Amino acid sequence: MSDDEPLIPNVSDRSIHIGKTNSGRWSFVIVGAVLMIHMFSYILNMYVLNEYAYLAITKEQYPNGMDEDTGNGTGCALNTSTNAFKQQLRVQEIQSRWSIYCTLASNIPSIFVSINIVSYSDVYGRKIFFLPPLLGTMIKSLLCSIGIYYELTMNWFIPFFIVEGFGGLWIASLAMTLCFISDLTKGGKQRSFAIGVMETSFEVGSLLSSLLSGYLIKYTKGFLIPVLLSEIVTILGILVVLLLLPETLPLSMRRPATPITHNMKKMTDFYTSQVSSMANKWLFVLAISIFILTDFSLGSVNVSMLYELGSPFCWSNVKVGNFGTIETLVGCVACILMIKLFHHCTTDQVIALVGSITSALSLIWQGFANTSFMLYLVPVIGLGRTLAMPMMRGTMSKLTPPDLQGSLFGSIAAVEAIVNMTGSVTANAIYSATVEVYKGTVFFVNAGYNVIAIILCLILIRKMKSSKEMHLKEVSS
Repeated sequence: MSDDEPLIPNVSDRSIHIGKTNSGRWSFVIVGAVLMIHMFSYILNMYVLNEYAYLAITKEQYPNGMDEDTGNGTGCALNTSTNAFKQQLRVQEIQSRWSIYCTLASNIPSIFVSINIVSYSDVYGRKIFFLPPLLGTMIKSLLCSIGIYYELTMNWFIPFFIVEGFGGLWIASLAMTLCFISDLTKGGKQRSFAIGVMETSFEVGSLLSSLLSGYLIKYTKGFLIPVLLSEIVTILGILVVLLLLPETLPLSMRRPATPITHNMKKMTDFYTSQVSSMANKWLFVLAISIFILTDFSLGSVNVSMLYELGSPFCWSNVKVGNFGTIETLVGCVACILMIKLFHHCTTDQVIALVGSITSALSLIWQGFANTSFMLYLVPVIGLGRTLAMPMMRGTMSKLTPPDLQGSLFGSIAAVEAIVNMTGSVTANAIYSATVEVYKGTVFFVNAGYNVIAIILCLILIRKMKSSKEMHLKEVSS
Protein backbone atom coordinates (compact mmCIF):
# COMPACT_ATOMS: atom_id res chain seq x y z
CA MET A 1 0.00 0.00 0.00
CA SER A 2 1.49 3.37 -1.04
CA ASP A 3 1.12 6.60 0.86
CA ASP A 4 -1.15 7.81 -1.95
CA GLU A 5 -3.78 5.14 -1.37
CA PRO A 6 -6.64 6.15 0.94
CA LEU A 7 -6.78 4.07 4.11
CA ILE A 8 -10.54 4.57 4.29
CA PRO A 9 -12.59 3.00 1.49
CA ASN A 10 -14.57 5.35 -0.80
CA VAL A 11 -12.76 8.36 0.62
CA SER A 12 -12.79 10.01 -2.80
CA ASP A 13 -16.56 9.85 -3.39
CA ARG A 14 -16.90 13.57 -2.68
CA SER A 15 -14.06 14.33 -5.07
CA ILE A 16 -15.91 12.47 -7.83
CA HIS A 17 -18.96 14.65 -7.23
CA ILE A 18 -16.92 17.84 -7.19
CA GLY A 19 -15.13 16.82 -10.36
CA LYS A 20 -18.51 16.86 -12.13
CA THR A 21 -19.30 20.39 -10.93
CA ASN A 22 -17.82 23.71 -11.99
CA SER A 23 -15.63 23.94 -8.88
CA GLY A 24 -12.21 22.53 -9.81
CA ARG A 25 -9.06 24.57 -9.43
CA TRP A 26 -11.01 27.84 -9.26
CA SER A 27 -12.38 26.68 -5.90
CA PHE A 28 -8.84 26.23 -4.55
CA VAL A 29 -7.92 29.74 -5.68
CA ILE A 30 -10.99 31.34 -4.08
CA VAL A 31 -10.78 29.53 -0.75
CA GLY A 32 -7.04 30.21 -0.59
CA ALA A 33 -7.75 33.90 -1.22
CA VAL A 34 -10.36 34.01 1.57
CA LEU A 35 -7.94 32.44 4.03
CA MET A 36 -5.12 34.77 2.95
CA ILE A 37 -7.37 37.84 3.30
CA HIS A 38 -8.46 36.86 6.80
CA MET A 39 -4.91 36.18 7.91
CA PHE A 40 -3.68 39.45 6.41
CA SER A 41 -6.29 41.39 8.36
CA TYR A 42 -5.74 39.46 11.60
CA ILE A 43 -1.93 39.73 11.59
CA LEU A 44 -1.94 43.39 10.48
CA ASN A 45 -4.24 44.12 13.41
CA MET A 46 -1.96 42.16 15.75
CA TYR A 47 1.23 43.91 14.64
CA VAL A 48 -0.31 47.38 14.81
CA LEU A 49 -1.95 46.82 18.20
CA ASN A 50 1.24 45.39 19.71
CA GLU A 51 3.24 48.40 18.61
CA TYR A 52 0.45 50.79 19.62
CA ALA A 53 0.29 49.10 23.03
CA TYR A 54 4.05 49.53 23.50
CA LEU A 55 3.72 53.26 22.87
CA ALA A 56 0.48 53.69 24.84
CA ILE A 57 1.78 51.83 27.91
CA THR A 58 4.99 53.86 27.80
CA LYS A 59 2.93 57.06 27.86
CA GLU A 60 0.73 55.73 30.68
CA GLN A 61 3.69 54.72 32.83
CA TYR A 62 5.96 57.64 32.00
CA PRO A 63 3.78 60.60 30.93
CA ASN A 64 6.81 62.88 31.00
CA GLY A 65 8.75 60.47 28.80
CA MET A 66 11.30 57.76 29.59
CA ASP A 67 14.88 58.64 30.36
CA GLU A 68 16.98 58.81 27.20
CA ASP A 69 20.52 58.29 28.36
CA THR A 70 21.76 56.31 25.38
CA GLY A 71 22.05 59.11 22.90
CA ASN A 72 20.86 56.85 20.08
CA GLY A 73 17.53 58.61 19.58
CA THR A 74 15.60 55.35 19.41
CA GLY A 75 14.17 55.29 22.92
CA CYS A 76 15.79 51.88 23.35
CA ALA A 77 18.39 51.55 26.08
CA LEU A 78 21.51 49.63 25.10
CA ASN A 79 23.26 50.10 28.44
CA THR A 80 21.72 47.59 30.86
CA SER A 81 22.84 49.53 33.93
CA THR A 82 20.88 52.68 33.08
CA ASN A 83 17.50 53.78 34.39
CA ALA A 84 16.21 53.91 30.80
CA PHE A 85 16.88 50.19 30.42
CA LYS A 86 14.96 49.40 33.63
CA GLN A 87 12.03 51.53 32.46
CA GLN A 88 12.05 49.70 29.13
CA LEU A 89 11.86 46.34 30.90
CA ARG A 90 8.95 47.63 32.99
CA VAL A 91 7.01 48.56 29.86
CA GLN A 92 7.73 45.15 28.29
CA GLU A 93 6.51 43.33 31.41
CA ILE A 94 3.23 45.29 31.44
CA GLN A 95 2.68 44.75 27.72
CA SER A 96 3.41 41.05 28.10
CA ARG A 97 0.67 40.78 30.76
CA TRP A 98 -1.71 42.78 28.56
CA SER A 99 -1.03 40.34 25.71
CA ILE A 100 -1.93 37.46 28.04
CA TYR A 101 -5.30 39.04 28.90
CA CYS A 102 -6.07 39.70 25.22
CA THR A 103 -5.16 36.15 24.24
CA LEU A 104 -7.43 34.69 26.92
CA ALA A 105 -10.24 37.09 25.98
CA SER A 106 -10.25 36.01 22.33
CA ASN A 107 -9.36 32.34 22.59
CA ILE A 108 -11.65 31.15 25.39
CA PRO A 109 -14.89 31.88 23.45
CA SER A 110 -13.28 30.79 20.17
CA ILE A 111 -12.77 27.24 21.48
CA PHE A 112 -16.49 26.55 21.81
CA VAL A 113 -17.41 28.51 18.67
CA SER A 114 -14.81 26.94 16.35
CA ILE A 115 -15.72 23.41 17.48
CA ASN A 116 -19.35 23.84 16.46
CA ILE A 117 -18.83 26.01 13.38
CA VAL A 118 -16.59 23.45 11.73
CA SER A 119 -18.44 20.33 12.83
CA TYR A 120 -21.85 21.65 11.79
CA SER A 121 -20.48 22.33 8.31
CA ASP A 122 -20.94 18.56 7.82
CA VAL A 123 -24.66 19.21 8.38
CA TYR A 124 -25.43 22.60 6.80
CA GLY A 125 -22.67 22.94 4.19
CA ARG A 126 -19.32 24.72 4.11
CA LYS A 127 -19.95 28.16 2.63
CA ILE A 128 -22.05 29.82 5.34
CA PHE A 129 -19.54 28.98 8.10
CA PHE A 130 -16.75 30.99 6.47
CA LEU A 131 -18.61 34.17 7.49
CA PRO A 132 -18.56 34.19 11.36
CA PRO A 133 -14.75 34.43 11.77
CA LEU A 134 -14.52 37.18 9.14
CA LEU A 135 -17.34 39.14 10.80
CA GLY A 136 -15.64 38.79 14.19
CA THR A 137 -12.37 40.24 12.88
CA MET A 138 -14.21 43.03 11.03
CA ILE A 139 -16.09 44.17 14.15
CA LYS A 140 -12.95 43.99 16.30
CA SER A 141 -11.03 46.12 13.80
CA LEU A 142 -13.82 48.70 13.85
CA LEU A 143 -13.82 48.82 17.65
CA CYS A 144 -10.02 49.07 17.79
CA SER A 145 -10.04 51.98 15.34
CA ILE A 146 -12.50 53.77 17.64
CA GLY A 147 -10.27 52.99 20.64
CA ILE A 148 -7.18 54.34 18.88
CA TYR A 149 -9.00 57.46 17.65
CA TYR A 150 -10.17 58.35 21.15
CA GLU A 151 -6.87 57.20 22.73
CA LEU A 152 -8.55 54.81 25.16
CA THR A 153 -6.38 53.03 27.73
CA MET A 154 -5.26 49.54 26.73
CA ASN A 155 -7.64 47.81 29.15
CA TRP A 156 -10.54 49.05 26.99
CA PHE A 157 -9.23 46.96 24.11
CA ILE A 158 -9.62 43.63 25.93
CA PRO A 159 -13.43 43.39 25.32
CA PHE A 160 -12.75 43.98 21.61
CA PHE A 161 -10.78 40.70 21.59
CA ILE A 162 -13.75 38.93 23.21
CA VAL A 163 -15.95 40.04 20.29
CA GLU A 164 -13.51 38.58 17.78
CA GLY A 165 -13.33 35.35 19.78
CA PHE A 166 -17.07 34.80 19.37
CA GLY A 167 -16.50 34.64 15.62
CA GLY A 168 -14.08 31.73 15.94
CA LEU A 169 -10.89 33.61 14.97
CA TRP A 170 -8.56 32.64 12.11
CA ILE A 171 -8.56 29.13 13.57
CA ALA A 172 -12.14 28.61 12.37
CA SER A 173 -11.27 30.04 8.94
CA LEU A 174 -8.33 27.67 8.58
CA ALA A 175 -10.36 24.67 9.75
CA MET A 176 -13.19 25.52 7.34
CA THR A 177 -10.66 25.80 4.51
CA LEU A 178 -9.33 22.33 5.32
CA CYS A 179 -12.87 20.90 5.34
CA PHE A 180 -13.41 22.59 1.98
CA ILE A 181 -10.34 21.02 0.38
CA SER A 182 -11.10 17.61 1.92
CA ASP A 183 -14.22 17.71 -0.29
CA LEU A 184 -12.01 18.31 -3.33
CA THR A 185 -9.10 15.90 -2.78
CA LYS A 186 -8.31 12.26 -2.15
CA GLY A 187 -6.73 11.18 1.13
CA GLY A 188 -2.95 10.72 1.09
CA LYS A 189 -0.19 12.78 -0.49
CA GLN A 190 -2.60 14.75 -2.68
CA ARG A 191 -4.50 16.03 0.34
CA SER A 192 -1.35 16.57 2.42
CA PHE A 193 0.13 18.71 -0.35
CA ALA A 194 -3.14 20.65 -0.71
CA ILE A 195 -3.15 21.27 3.04
CA GLY A 196 0.44 22.50 2.77
CA VAL A 197 -0.55 24.87 -0.05
CA MET A 198 -3.48 26.24 1.96
CA GLU A 199 -1.31 26.77 5.02
CA THR A 200 1.12 28.58 2.72
CA SER A 201 -1.65 30.93 1.54
CA PHE A 202 -2.35 31.45 5.23
CA GLU A 203 1.32 32.38 5.71
CA VAL A 204 1.31 34.65 2.63
CA GLY A 205 -1.40 36.75 4.29
CA SER A 206 0.81 36.95 7.35
CA LEU A 207 3.82 37.84 5.18
CA LEU A 208 2.07 40.72 3.43
CA SER A 209 0.78 42.19 6.68
CA SER A 210 4.15 41.93 8.43
CA LEU A 211 5.77 43.59 5.39
CA LEU A 212 3.31 46.47 5.30
CA SER A 213 2.66 47.07 9.00
CA GLY A 214 5.86 48.97 9.77
CA TYR A 215 5.65 51.08 6.61
CA LEU A 216 1.97 51.87 7.19
CA ILE A 217 2.68 53.05 10.72
CA LYS A 218 5.68 55.06 9.55
CA TYR A 219 4.19 56.77 6.50
CA THR A 220 0.69 57.36 7.90
CA LYS A 221 2.33 58.69 11.08
CA GLY A 222 0.03 56.72 13.33
CA PHE A 223 -1.94 53.55 13.97
CA LEU A 224 -5.50 54.47 12.94
CA ILE A 225 -5.19 54.08 9.15
CA PRO A 226 -3.50 50.62 9.35
CA VAL A 227 -6.34 49.35 11.58
CA LEU A 228 -8.96 50.81 9.21
CA LEU A 229 -7.19 49.05 6.33
CA SER A 230 -7.50 45.80 8.28
CA GLU A 231 -11.25 46.36 8.49
CA ILE A 232 -11.62 47.14 4.78
CA VAL A 233 -9.69 44.00 3.80
CA THR A 234 -11.95 41.86 6.01
CA ILE A 235 -15.04 43.32 4.31
CA LEU A 236 -13.48 42.31 0.97
CA GLY A 237 -13.14 38.74 2.28
CA ILE A 238 -16.82 38.67 3.25
CA LEU A 239 -17.80 39.79 -0.26
CA VAL A 240 -15.62 37.07 -1.83
CA VAL A 241 -17.35 34.42 0.30
CA LEU A 242 -20.85 35.69 -0.54
CA LEU A 243 -20.30 36.22 -4.26
CA LEU A 244 -17.61 33.78 -5.41
CA LEU A 245 -17.05 30.88 -3.01
CA PRO A 246 -18.88 27.71 -4.18
CA GLU A 247 -20.57 25.18 -1.93
CA THR A 248 -18.61 21.90 -2.03
CA LEU A 249 -20.82 19.70 0.16
CA PRO A 250 -24.04 18.69 -1.64
CA LEU A 251 -27.20 17.84 0.30
CA SER A 252 -26.84 14.13 -0.46
CA MET A 253 -23.50 13.99 1.39
CA ARG A 254 -24.46 15.88 4.54
CA ARG A 255 -24.94 14.05 7.82
CA PRO A 256 -28.08 14.46 9.97
CA ALA A 257 -28.17 17.26 12.53
CA THR A 258 -27.31 16.30 16.12
CA PRO A 259 -27.53 18.13 19.48
CA ILE A 260 -24.52 20.24 20.44
CA THR A 261 -23.55 17.86 23.27
CA HIS A 262 -23.54 14.85 20.93
CA ASN A 263 -21.75 16.91 18.32
CA MET A 264 -18.95 17.78 20.74
CA LYS A 265 -18.67 14.18 21.94
CA LYS A 266 -18.28 13.01 18.33
CA MET A 267 -15.09 15.05 18.08
CA THR A 268 -13.46 13.13 20.93
CA ASP A 269 -14.18 9.74 19.35
CA PHE A 270 -11.03 9.97 17.21
CA TYR A 271 -8.87 9.83 20.35
CA THR A 272 -10.95 7.45 22.49
CA SER A 273 -12.27 4.80 20.08
CA GLN A 274 -11.58 3.24 16.69
CA VAL A 275 -13.39 5.20 13.95
CA SER A 276 -12.44 2.71 11.20
CA SER A 277 -10.56 -0.55 10.64
CA MET A 278 -7.28 1.26 9.92
CA ALA A 279 -7.70 4.22 12.26
CA ASN A 280 -6.34 3.02 15.59
CA LYS A 281 -7.01 5.65 18.27
CA TRP A 282 -3.32 5.71 19.25
CA LEU A 283 -2.39 6.93 15.77
CA PHE A 284 -4.69 9.91 16.32
CA VAL A 285 -3.33 10.48 19.83
CA LEU A 286 0.26 10.50 18.57
CA ALA A 287 -0.57 12.74 15.59
CA ILE A 288 -2.50 15.30 17.66
CA SER A 289 0.24 15.29 20.31
CA ILE A 290 2.88 16.14 17.68
CA PHE A 291 0.55 18.83 16.33
CA ILE A 292 0.09 20.32 19.83
CA LEU A 293 3.80 20.35 20.62
CA THR A 294 4.65 21.99 17.28
CA ASP A 295 1.95 24.62 17.78
CA PHE A 296 3.23 25.29 21.30
CA SER A 297 6.73 25.85 19.93
CA LEU A 298 5.35 28.51 17.57
CA GLY A 299 3.57 30.39 20.38
CA SER A 300 6.18 33.09 20.85
CA VAL A 301 5.21 35.48 18.02
CA ASN A 302 4.28 38.37 20.33
CA VAL A 303 7.33 37.66 22.49
CA SER A 304 9.57 37.73 19.41
CA MET A 305 8.33 41.23 18.61
CA LEU A 306 9.13 42.43 22.14
CA TYR A 307 12.49 40.66 21.89
CA GLU A 308 13.30 42.54 18.68
CA LEU A 309 12.02 45.95 19.85
CA GLY A 310 14.13 45.82 23.03
CA SER A 311 17.87 45.79 23.58
CA PRO A 312 20.34 44.61 22.37
CA PHE A 313 18.56 44.77 18.97
CA CYS A 314 16.51 47.98 19.34
CA TRP A 315 14.78 47.42 15.99
CA SER A 316 12.37 49.97 14.54
CA ASN A 317 8.76 49.17 13.54
CA VAL A 318 9.86 48.85 9.91
CA LYS A 319 12.72 46.50 10.75
CA VAL A 320 10.43 44.29 12.85
CA GLY A 321 8.02 44.12 9.90
CA ASN A 322 10.82 43.35 7.44
CA PHE A 323 12.12 40.52 9.59
CA GLY A 324 8.62 39.06 9.91
CA THR A 325 8.34 39.21 6.13
CA ILE A 326 11.66 37.45 5.57
CA GLU A 327 10.82 34.78 8.15
CA THR A 328 7.39 34.11 6.62
CA LEU A 329 8.65 34.18 3.01
CA VAL A 330 11.43 31.71 3.71
CA GLY A 331 8.98 29.47 5.60
CA CYS A 332 6.38 29.56 2.79
CA VAL A 333 8.78 28.70 -0.01
CA ALA A 334 10.58 26.05 2.05
CA CYS A 335 7.32 24.43 3.17
CA ILE A 336 5.99 23.87 -0.37
CA LEU A 337 9.35 22.80 -1.81
CA MET A 338 10.15 20.41 1.04
CA ILE A 339 6.72 18.77 0.94
CA LYS A 340 6.92 18.33 -2.85
CA LEU A 341 10.50 17.07 -2.72
CA PHE A 342 10.13 14.68 0.21
CA HIS A 343 6.84 13.26 -1.13
CA HIS A 344 8.87 11.65 -3.93
CA CYS A 345 10.79 9.50 -1.48
CA THR A 346 9.14 9.39 1.95
CA THR A 347 5.97 9.78 4.02
CA ASP A 348 4.15 12.63 5.76
CA GLN A 349 5.38 11.40 9.13
CA VAL A 350 9.06 11.58 8.12
CA ILE A 351 8.50 15.10 6.75
CA ALA A 352 7.03 16.07 10.14
CA LEU A 353 10.15 14.66 11.82
CA VAL A 354 12.41 16.82 9.64
CA GLY A 355 10.27 19.86 10.44
CA SER A 356 10.49 19.26 14.19
CA ILE A 357 14.29 18.97 14.03
CA THR A 358 14.73 22.24 12.11
CA SER A 359 12.30 24.02 14.44
CA ALA A 360 14.19 22.94 17.56
CA LEU A 361 17.53 24.07 16.10
CA SER A 362 16.18 27.49 15.06
CA LEU A 363 14.66 28.18 18.48
CA ILE A 364 17.89 27.28 20.27
CA TRP A 365 19.77 29.62 17.92
CA GLN A 366 17.22 32.40 18.52
CA GLY A 367 17.65 32.03 22.28
CA PHE A 368 21.40 32.60 21.95
CA ALA A 369 21.09 35.45 19.41
CA ASN A 370 22.64 38.73 20.52
CA THR A 371 23.11 40.49 17.16
CA SER A 372 20.77 41.34 14.29
CA PHE A 373 22.77 39.05 11.98
CA MET A 374 22.14 36.08 14.28
CA LEU A 375 18.40 36.83 14.28
CA TYR A 376 18.31 36.93 10.48
CA LEU A 377 19.71 33.37 10.44
CA VAL A 378 16.77 32.05 12.51
CA PRO A 379 14.38 31.52 9.53
CA VAL A 380 17.20 29.94 7.50
CA ILE A 381 17.96 27.38 10.22
CA GLY A 382 14.24 26.76 10.79
CA LEU A 383 13.33 26.16 7.15
CA GLY A 384 10.78 23.47 7.97
CA ARG A 385 9.57 24.71 11.35
CA THR A 386 5.87 24.57 10.38
CA LEU A 387 6.00 21.30 8.40
CA ALA A 388 4.73 19.05 11.19
CA MET A 389 1.34 20.78 11.40
CA PRO A 390 0.10 20.25 7.81
CA MET A 391 1.61 16.76 7.79
CA MET A 392 -0.27 15.78 10.96
CA ARG A 393 -3.50 17.29 9.60
CA GLY A 394 -3.00 15.23 6.43
CA THR A 395 -2.22 12.08 8.42
CA MET A 396 -5.37 12.36 10.54
CA SER A 397 -7.55 13.31 7.56
CA LYS A 398 -6.30 10.25 5.66
CA LEU A 399 -7.36 8.03 8.57
CA THR A 400 -10.86 9.58 8.78
CA PRO A 401 -14.03 8.56 6.87
CA PRO A 402 -15.51 11.21 4.51
CA ASP A 403 -18.58 11.94 6.65
CA LEU A 404 -16.41 12.77 9.68
CA GLN A 405 -13.97 15.23 8.07
CA GLY A 406 -15.78 18.24 9.56
CA SER A 407 -15.79 16.67 13.01
CA LEU A 408 -12.07 15.90 12.68
CA PHE A 409 -11.11 19.42 11.65
CA GLY A 410 -13.47 20.77 14.32
CA SER A 411 -11.58 18.80 16.96
CA ILE A 412 -8.26 20.04 15.56
CA ALA A 413 -9.61 23.61 15.55
CA ALA A 414 -10.57 23.28 19.23
CA VAL A 415 -7.12 21.96 20.07
CA GLU A 416 -5.52 24.73 18.03
CA ALA A 417 -7.57 27.38 19.84
CA ILE A 418 -6.55 26.00 23.23
CA VAL A 419 -2.89 25.73 22.23
CA ASN A 420 -2.93 29.17 20.62
CA MET A 421 -4.22 30.54 23.91
CA THR A 422 -2.06 28.58 26.35
CA GLY A 423 1.04 28.69 24.14
CA SER A 424 0.92 32.46 23.81
CA VAL A 425 0.04 32.95 27.49
CA THR A 426 2.83 30.58 28.57
CA ALA A 427 5.39 32.24 26.29
CA ASN A 428 4.44 35.72 27.53
CA ALA A 429 4.49 34.56 31.16
CA ILE A 430 7.93 32.95 30.76
CA TYR A 431 9.26 36.04 29.01
CA SER A 432 7.83 38.34 31.68
CA ALA A 433 9.36 36.21 34.46
CA THR A 434 12.78 35.77 32.84
CA VAL A 435 13.30 39.02 30.91
CA GLU A 436 15.59 40.39 33.63
CA VAL A 437 17.48 37.10 34.02
CA TYR A 438 17.97 35.90 30.42
CA LYS A 439 15.64 37.13 27.65
CA GLY A 440 16.16 34.07 25.43
CA THR A 441 14.85 31.55 28.00
CA VAL A 442 11.41 31.33 26.38
CA PHE A 443 12.95 30.11 23.09
CA PHE A 444 14.82 27.30 24.86
CA VAL A 445 11.55 26.18 26.47
CA ASN A 446 9.82 26.16 23.07
CA ALA A 447 12.69 24.16 21.60
CA GLY A 448 12.03 21.57 24.31
CA TYR A 449 8.51 21.04 22.91
CA ASN A 450 10.08 20.16 19.56
CA VAL A 451 12.46 17.67 21.16
CA ILE A 452 9.45 15.78 22.58
CA ALA A 453 7.73 16.02 19.16
CA ILE A 454 10.80 14.45 17.52
CA ILE A 455 10.51 11.43 19.84
CA LEU A 456 6.77 11.08 19.13
CA CYS A 457 7.39 11.35 15.36
CA LEU A 458 9.74 8.37 15.56
CA ILE A 459 7.09 6.37 17.43
CA LEU A 460 4.36 7.39 14.93
CA ILE A 461 6.52 6.38 11.95
CA ARG A 462 6.97 2.93 13.46
CA LYS A 463 3.28 2.52 14.33
CA MET A 464 2.08 3.68 10.90
CA LYS A 465 4.37 1.14 9.27
CA SER A 466 3.07 -1.64 11.55
CA SER A 467 -0.53 -0.61 10.89
CA LYS A 468 -0.04 -0.78 7.11
CA GLU A 469 1.66 -4.18 7.32
CA MET A 470 -1.19 -5.53 9.45
CA HIS A 471 -3.76 -4.15 7.00
CA LEU A 472 -1.96 -5.80 4.06
CA LYS A 473 -1.98 -9.15 5.85
CA GLU A 474 -5.73 -8.85 6.49
CA VAL A 475 -6.37 -7.98 2.82
CA SER A 476 -4.20 -10.84 1.51
CA SER A 477 -5.88 -13.35 3.81
